[in-house]
This record gives sequence, structure tokens and C-alpha cells, in this order.
Amino acid sequence: MSPALDRLRTEVALLDESERAQLALELLQSLDGDSPESLEEVEAAWNEEAAHRVAQFDRGEMATMSAEDVHSDKPLPSGA
Repeated sequence: MSPALDRLRTEVALLDESERAQLALELLQSLDGDSPESLEEVEAAWNEEAAHRVAQFDRGEMATMSAEDVHSDKPLPSGA
């Protein structure tokens, strides 16, 4: 491990929880390359996907499983 990384770890350990969380978020965002999506954009995309899935369910286009089957040790049916 590099000395610079050791120093950073020591300094980060002194931050409070919310500061560490903010730093972690910024570090993760820095790894996304050329697509710096905001949290709002990500949330909007997930909301759109959820609405799409609900619409599929309402139209009967989505296979469903009972909670009992989901949480059992039985293998999932193919395509699930």
C-alpha cells in the first residue's frame, strides 16, 4: 500500500459519518467515467422502470411468483 493511501485512510477515519458518506459517493461517481448522472437522474430512471413493470403486471404480461415460492429452496422456473 502506498504512503499516500495510508495518509488518506488516516485522515478519512477522522471524518464524521456523513462526511465519509459524501466522500464515498463522490469517489464512486468519479469511477463512472463519462456518464456523471446525478442522483435525481438515477432515481427518475428507476421510477420510470418501476412504472413500466407495474404497467406490464397490470396488463398480465409479467409472470409472477408467490412470496412462498420466492423464499423457498425450490429452484426457480426457467426464464425467472
